[in-house]
Amino acid sequence: DEWMSKIRALRSELKEMRDEGELNSKQYRELYNKAKGGFFRNKKHLNNYVEDEVKA
Repeated sequence: DEWMSKIRALRSELKEMRDEGELNSKQYRELYNKAKGGFFRNKKHLNNYVEDEVKA
């Protein structure tokens, strides 16, 4: 299933960011829920969003 492979990639990317200290647990949970809702098209979109919105 396309959605399943996409969400797994996004969630693993989010876990990596959290473990490296780029995201705190509140930011992680917020982005996790956005990913679940289909907000991010792909990992690049997720990374761009984090750079623009979270780290700003």
